[in-house]
Amino acid sequence: MQDRLLNTYLAGTVDEATYKAKSSELKVEGVKAEESLTQLGDVDPACGEMAIEIFDRTQEVA
Repeated sequence: MQDRLLNTYLAGTVDEATYKAKSSELKVEGVKAEESLTQLGDVDPACGEMAIEIFDRTQEVA
């Protein structure tokens, strides 16, 4: 998203003030996303496998 914003700024589609404001907003959102992922911690791969197994079984029932 940051690349698209930069490209629109360089193309002259958005002004500098808009570019800086949106760029700052995207950076804050990125930091929040990273913090959320860190709080989740490691995910046990067995959980994904179990979810697939449950889904497969529900498809067999129908």
